[in-house]
Amino acid sequence: KKIAFSSRGEIFVSDPEGKFIQKINKGNAERAIEIKWLSDNKTLLFNQTVGGYQNIFTISADGTGSPKQITNDKKDNRSIVLNKSRSKAVYLSGRDEVRLLDT
Repeated sequence: KKIAFSSRGEIFVSDPEGKFIQKINKGNAERAIEIKWLSDNKTLLFNQTVGGYQNIFTISADGTGSPKQITNDKKDNRSIVLNKSRSKAVYLSGRDEVRLLDT
């Protein structure tokens, strides 16, 4: 079992004891904020700023590959919550919209 977390805008994956910590290269200098595990337990769903706005991305939790941008909005996509099976995510977009994402 592993945990994923953000520190100073960077993404890290660790064992629960903190003995092994791996920094995930998200490919740019923007800051990552929220991080969630998808149902395959190999992929991370996260939001990070793009031009000052929080957008949603996925990336492999083993540090391979590049991030895939899911949203491209000029408003913040935040407060990500997954359903129990982690097949859907709901999040706030901007000030007035709730969105559903099929993960």
